[in-house]
Parts: sequence; structure tokens; C-alpha cells
Amino acid sequence: MTPVHAPGPRDADLPAPRGGVRLATPEQADALAGEGWSVAALDAPATKSGVLAGIGRALGFPRYYGRNLDALWDCLADLDRPTALVWAGWEEFALGDPDGWAGVMGVLKDRADGSDQAADSDQAGGSQADDKDRSADSEHQDAAGAPFLVVLLRKPAAPDGPGVRGARP
Repeated sequence: MTPVHAPGPRDADLPAPRGGVRLATPEQADALAGEGWSVAALDAPATKSGVLAGIGRALGFPRYYGRNLDALWDCLADLDRPTALVWAGWEEFALGDPDGWAGVMGVLKDRADGSDQAADSDQAGGSQADDKDRSADSEHQDAAGAPFLVVLLRKPAAPDGPGVRGARP
């Protein structure tokens, strides 16, 4: 997997995030590798097929990865260590293909949320009745595997300067 940035000295002070989908700055994304996450960078084209192929390359999916939503779920379920997918330039895809965005993000979010739920279940303990209730949803939790985080990088703010709205003379 492709590291996004090398961790900095203050990274050890940041709390380790759990799975999920988050907006972050490049500096926040930098900290993930230092927190034990395997970090993969995605800067994909604005088409669904390009995004699916880019995710496969970034996460090192096997050759048989079919570059469709079902195959994406199957390969995400096979992740065996905490993995963060850091996605730069996602806005163009989200705005240009809202249906494709919804499909891809639906799978990524389900996988990320599933890893979070599995961690909650492991930490919560519980009674046999709780275990029985969880078993109905166990296929999804078992498929979730290791924690998974989707980080949508925020665009850096434009600096104030000459010719920039809000700039002071």
C-alpha cells in the first residue's frame, strides 16, 4: 500500500481513530501511519470505473478483483489489518456522478461501519442472549474483519492575497 505522508513527531499525541468515514486535512491523514494504520492513497479519476480500479490499486487487491461493487465488498472484507483509504480529489466524482458516488460510498461506509460495530461488540462483552442477537448479524460483522477507515481529504483553504475575495489591502 502507498503511504500518504511520513508521520511527524507530534503524531504519537493524537488518539487512534476507529473505523468510519471522516473528512480530514493532509496533516491529520499523515498521523494515521504512526497510529498503526496501513495507509493507502487514492487520487482517482471522476468515473465510477476509474474509482473502482483506483481503489483496487491503492489497496493492493488481487488480480481477480472485478472492479464492481460486489467485488469491492468482497476484497474489503478480506483486509486483515487496520487500513485507511485516504482519498484526495473525491469531490469531482461526488459532483460529477452522484449515483456512482452513492454506490461506491455505500460499500465503503458499510465496510467501515461494520469494522466499527465489530470492535464495539468485541469490547462490550455481553450475555448469551446478546451473543444470540448478534449472531443474526454475524455474517456482516465477520465480513468486516480489521478496522477500515475512509478519509476524504479536504481541499486546502486558499490563502488570502491580492485579488482574492476577502483579502485586505
